[in-house]
Amino acid sequence: MYINAKIKVLFLVVHFCITILGVRQCLLEELRLRKYHKVKACRRSQATITSQTNVRDLSECISYAREKKGLAFNFSPFYVKDSRINVHNCQVLGCPETANLTTLVKDAAFDYYSSYGNYSALDNSHCIKSIGMFRLIDVKENYSTAIDQCQKLGGDLAHILSESRTNALSNLVSNFVRDWYKVAFVGLDDTRREGLFETPLGDPITCYRFRAWGPGQPRNVMKSDDCVVLDSKKTWKVISCSHTLPFLCEYYPSSAISGSYEDVDCDDLDDSEEQGECITDKRKTNRIKRRCY
Repeated sequence: MYINAKIKVLFLVVHFCITILGVRQCLLEELRLRKYHKVKACRRSQATITSQTNVRDLSECISYAREKKGLAFNFSPFYVKDSRINVHNCQVLGCPETANLTTLVKDAAFDYYSSYGNYSALDNSHCIKSIGMFRLIDVKENYSTAIDQCQKLGGDLAHILSESRTNALSNLVSNFVRDWYKVAFVGLDDTRREGLFETPLGDPITCYRFRAWGPGQPRNVMKSDDCVVLDSKKTWKVISCSHTLPFLCEYYPSSAISGSYEDVDCDDLDDSEEQGECITDKRKTNRIKRRCY
């Protein structure tokens, strides 16, 4: 009886420790706040605005963009005011500008911020609105090589542990994998510890409720069946990591700054046309123009 009691206490302690550590690991995902970087001063993206409001300062716009799950935003400093009616100074974008900057326009009243500051790296990428930037590589590689290739692009194999991610990425597999066997490696495996599937960032699958295992999955018939693929039917399967298949990369946020401006007192401007276009302070206590470069 005494031995059984000791074993029971030991079990409870171990279980408690595992639970606490698991919770701590899961909280890490929630604490990863999205960061934004000024990409272009005096520029405004014409990408689809998912939400907008008026804010007092940049930090308030950043908080609003995080709340609305924006991947980028346009921000107009508090003192800037022009003749446009009903223009909000914090405009949240579901998708960022990519390599060709096709929807970025000159606008002295705004600065463009993005989680993906290094926009030139996003060539041939696909945006899943309010989730992230991805790229399907339709070249067959084994799991290890696929990881290396994604990391060279500035990311890793794609995280799939939500319904929205699985559904959207499955559509990429369906549309862009040319082989009849439409599957792609994704960022989920149990190579570190048998039966404990983890994302590239080390988050255990137990941190997430969503599952999309196919019938009879996850199976581990062979010891090498440690890597997960996503198919065109929105299901996950475990296969050998040595198989060569297409793969889905997810770009990680990056920083980059280009473009600048200076605030010039309107009264000091010699050019009458520039004075006429001068952007004024909301309170009209100072007349300031943003001279962009």
